[in-house]
Amino acid sequence: MDSAIGLSTMIAIGLGGFREMLDGFHEMDVHFHTTPFERNLPVLMGLLSLYYNSFFDAQTVAVLPYEQYLKRFPAYLQQLTMESNGKHVTLDGTTVDYQTGPIYWGERAPTGSTRFTN
Repeated sequence: MDSAIGLSTMIAIGLGGFREMLDGFHEMDVHFHTTPFERNLPVLMGLLSLYYNSFFDAQTVAVLPYEQYLKRFPAYLQQLTMESNGKHVTLDGTTVDYQTGPIYWGERAPTGSTRFTN
């Protein structure tokens, strides 16, 4: 949101809103770099994802936003996470024998939740 599509995002939410969003991104970056792991939100979310994927065999994540303006958010997350899904080697080239990330799916909640429950 702050790179290739930044201009369209800025036009949609205005310059002030865009600056607030960038400030929020910066705050999260600072949080990630300065907060101990036991209270570090990105680290905890990553560990929870690994935990559920590895020990509960939860290979997918449903994203069902109820807000109409977030209807495309699941598609954004799908694209974002696809860059990590399917990786099969570590940084040093060792082949992994575990799932490297869940599959994200979903759509706006009234439609998505109906498909999920039927």
